[in-house]
Amino acid sequence: WNSVDAKLMDSAPAHPQMLSGFEPYTDGLDAQTTNSGVPDSLLDGDSVLHNRYEDWIRGYQRIPNVPEVPWSYDGPDSSPDLWSTLNKNFQLCDPDLTGKMSSPINIPTDRALPACYGDSFPVKNGPEWVGGAEGLTELFDRAYTVDVQHCEQECKICDAKCKAAPEIAETSEHKAMVLDRIVFHTPSEHKIDNVAAALELQFYHCIKDEAQDHMPCTPKLAFAILFQDGGASASNPAWMSKFFGTLSKVGNKPQELAKGMKFEEISAAINPLFTRYYNYVGSQTSPPCYQGVQWMVGKDVMELSTSVIEGFKMRQGENVRPEFQLGYRQLQLMSKESDTHWTYDGPRGEKWWPSQKEYASCGNGAPDCEKLSNQVLRDKCIAETKVQSPVDIYTRECMPNKNYGGLPCVQPIGLRPIKFDVGTSSAEDLLIYIKDGECQPLTNEFNAYTYAVKVPGNVKMTYVNTIYTLSEIEFHTPSEHSFDGMLGVMEVQFKMDKTGCVTTGNGKCVTPNNNVNTKLHLAIVFEQGATSPQFVENLANAASAATGTPEALIPDMKFLDISVNIHALLSTYFFYDGSLTTPPCSTAVTWLVVKTVFSVKSEHLEMIKKVLPGGTENNREMQPLNSRGLSVAGTIQL
Repeated sequence: WNSVDAKLMDSAPAHPQMLSGFEPYTDGLDAQTTNSGVPDSLLDGDSVLHNRYEDWIRGYQRIPNVPEVPWSYDGPDSSPDLWSTLNKNFQLCDPDLTGKMSSPINIPTDRALPACYGDSFPVKNGPEWVGGAEGLTELFDRAYTVDVQHCEQECKICDAKCKAAPEIAETSEHKAMVLDRIVFHTPSEHKIDNVAAALELQFYHCIKDEAQDHMPCTPKLAFAILFQDGGASASNPAWMSKFFGTLSKVGNKPQELAKGMKFEEISAAINPLFTRYYNYVGSQTSPPCYQGVQWMVGKDVMELSTSVIEGFKMRQGENVRPEFQLGYRQLQLMSKESDTHWTYDGPRGEKWWPSQKEYASCGNGAPDCEKLSNQVLRDKCIAETKVQSPVDIYTRECMPNKNYGGLPCVQPIGLRPIKFDVGTSSAEDLLIYIKDGECQPLTNEFNAYTYAVKVPGNVKMTYVNTIYTLSEIEFHTPSEHSFDGMLGVMEVQFKMDKTGCVTTGNGKCVTPNNNVNTKLHLAIVFEQGATSPQFVENLANAASAATGTPEALIPDMKFLDISVNIHALLSTYFFYDGSLTTPPCSTAVTWLVVKTVFSVKSEHLEMIKKVLPGGTENNREMQPLNSRGLSVAGTIQL
């Protein structure tokens, strides 16, 4: 939004005059107009707006002792396009003045940036109410809108009961809020991709610790839930049925009609469903059209029966303010962090992993495995905790009559050929993305970001007569594996899944084979040096453009461009049985760690590391080798 819009938001009247019936015109009234409006000084830089505003003020003269015209949705002299002319407190309803920041809007879903809230994110809490044990009162506002309040109108200033209103916890997006009122609209005011729903519930909240001396209070946070007509047989929430049962009795004075109904009934039903919502900054959708309201519009549209929808339509008619364009405002699609989302650091970092039943194998044996449901699973989990990856690789090779003073050595096993079959990969581009990058922007301090490349084209590697298919390549900084206690500055991992075996004439797998292990991971460790392989340079240059969506960021780059860079250097490799280095830390993984340490230039390393914000790292802590042995093999490249 432009600077005038921003200033209008900040200057929204804090304490508007709530006129009742009429107000005699006086010269002093015009002199005080700007106390609850837009100070002239804010418009000095825009002569057009300034002159238009001044002309409007001078022309605003109500005849003495003639009642003001109440605003409406369809009156010839009081409809939404005329709201700003009805009352000096309504100038923020003028679409020419505030339309770029007003509500409701049509929500274009293709413009919504995916974002998240939860333990690992700056926004910790979503729209979830706490409290609400007091009764609810209902009324009609100008005979158009069914309005539900959390306590009696008089209590909004003085009664202690209002302190028990439902609350929304403070987040980085807003202060602690209290619910003020619920408003029903038929059809919905907000649209999603130009489609209106049958009904919309709006929940207006005010700042909890901000004193209010007028009714209703100034809203700063609003939730909206959309409902569609689910047909005659659709089931209705119990709380909605209670409201529907009181429709015929609702008048223009607050009454507790749904006897015994508490807001807790509504929040208990809605809180679990309202975990995905569209987020933008707009305004109140009715006079006085307060600006600077943070809107959260539920993504999931709920269902109501036709009878309920039609009942509200018959009782209040069409009560919708015309929509505004989103314009240059930011629109986010917020989602709640999943229960199993993990990170490398922070509240859901490595120490948190084994606390989850699904990730118990990432832990330290029996204490972390006891949470599993039966002894078979517990025993399997304990065994898996003892064969985790990554590990420190000692490079001393066992030799006859050679004693390393009791230190372990690597057992040489001679030639064990491996080879890549590039398949159809020479015809398909590599797809580059950032793992754990679904939530934008990719600047979260606590994350599992990993620069990665999806490899299409059915690239295969044969290892001990077992066939594995390459799915993706990952970059870790610093390295996950180390040599003799020394980490590299980077590790590139080629991740493959078992897809078959070399067979005999009768279709049986040739033995020996590696069929027991379902995954094969090839790792290359890098040290900082004067040169980089060409594929590393190319991928480093594309890192800044990577998002959470796999894309062909380097035209014409194929896996063949990588394989020709590495084949000649795969002459020797260490191998051992281990696990995934990320949750769920499952085992049955054969690791091949190339003995040759590759070189990467500092500039290319920094480009890749910038994928991780704030100098964070994406390598798991070193795991004990325990009783596992390390072996070293040679290979013939074909």
